[in-house]
Amino acid sequence: MERIELKTPSREIVIESLREGFEYHSVKVDESFLNNAVDRIDGVAGWLTYLGLRVVSKGYADPAIINEVLEEASNIAVNEFCHFVNAMGSKRYVEIMKAVGEEEASCSEIKEVSRA
Repeated sequence: MERIELKTPSREIVIESLREGFEYHSVKVDESFLNNAVDRIDGVAGWLTYLGLRVVSKGYADPAIINEVLEEASNIAVNEFCHFVNAMGSKRYVEIMKAVGEEEASCSEIKEVSRA
């Protein structure tokens, strides 16, 4: 087995990559759109790429497109988690994820939920 470590590109590199992609396709975007996209999509390359595709296909940058991409990402994540729970045959995973999602949950509390 070999381990490959991928470094997350800096915020500046991500913004510059988006900017260059939009320039290549002659779509004008302002800095606030780029910053908002990177902040809200949290630098996730696949979703930023999808955002770029959506903006280029529409021909303009609108903050609503960021919301659409986040909504779609959220729906996919929920559906995948539901498929996972159904495949594993246990609702215990739902309780574990609820504990993980709580800001105050400690590692020991999450372990306790997983044993229940």
